[in-house]
Amino acid sequence: MNKHHPKLRSFYSIRKSTLGVASVIVSTLFLITSQHQAQAAENTNTSDKISENQNNNATTTQPPKDTNQTQPATQPTNTAKTYPAADESLKDAIKNPAVENKEHDIGPREQVNFQLLDKNNETQYYHFFSIKDPADVYYTKKKAEVELDINTASTWKKFEVYENNQKLPVRLVSYSPVPEDHAYIRFPVSDGTQELKIVSSTQIDDGAETNYDYTKLVFAKPIYNDPSLVKSDTNDAVATNDQSSSDASNQTNTNTSNQNTSTTNNTNDQPQATNNMS
Repeated sequence: MNKHHPKLRSFYSIRKSTLGVASVIVSTLFLITSQHQAQAAENTNTSDKISENQNNNATTTQPPKDTNQTQPATQPTNTAKTYPAADESLKDAIKNPAVENKEHDIGPREQVNFQLLDKNNETQYYHFFSIKDPADVYYTKKKAEVELDINTASTWKKFEVYENNQKLPVRLVSYSPVPEDHAYIRFPVSDGTQELKIVSSTQIDDGAETNYDYTKLVFAKPIYNDPSLVKSDTNDAVATNDQSSSDASNQTNTNTSNQNTSTTNNTNDQPQATNNMS
C-alpha cells in the first residue's frame, strides 16, 4: 500500500495541475470573450453616436432655401401718370393736376405786343383770337422767357416754337380750367429776338386735326434779358429787393402805352374752330 502512495500522489498532482491549467485557460478565454464583447459593444455605441452626430450635423447645416427662386421679389409699381409735353399735345398736358391754377406771374417782367401772321403776312385769325396780346417777358439769369396766355387751351394739339429754325423747349407753367380754359406756356429766347415761327395744330375732342404749318410771331420790339433784376437763378424769376415786380409793371406800362385797338378785341372775343388751314 505504501508502494502505491507515491503514484497516487503523482496522479493527483498531475490531475490538480491539469485542472488548474484548464481553469486558467477557461478563465483566460472568458476574459478574452468578455473583452471582445465589451469592445464590440463600445464600437457599436461609438458608431451609433457618430451616425447620430452626422445626422444632426446634416440637419443643422442644411443651407436655407432660396426663396427668390420660387418667389420673385415684388417690384414697386410706378403709378405716377405721365403727361405729354406742351409742344407735343397741349390739350393733354393741361390734364396734369400739378399745373392746375399754379401761381406763375412771379418775378421781374415786361409786356411786349406782337402780331400773328401767316405766310402772306396776313393775320392768322385762329391764333389771333386764341393768344392774348401782349406777351409777358420774364427776366432770368440765363435768357429772357416769353410767356403766352393761350385761350381755349383744350382745343390745341401741337404747339411748337422755333427761333431761326431751332426748336425751343416749351413748358406749361399753369392752367386755369374751364370755364376759363387758359394755358400759360413759356419758352426761352435769345437777346435781340423779334420774330419766331409757330408750328401748331388744333383738335376739338376726337375730331379731325387741323394743321397750321407756319405762323409768324412778330414782337413790337426786340427782346432783351435783364439778369440784374433777378435774385436767384430759377425757372420762375424772382425780383430783387430794389426792383420789385411792380416796378417792372410800371416800366411795362410805359413801353406798351401805344397798344393798338385790336388788343381789346383779342382779349374779349372767343375763337371759332375751323377745319380749314389758315
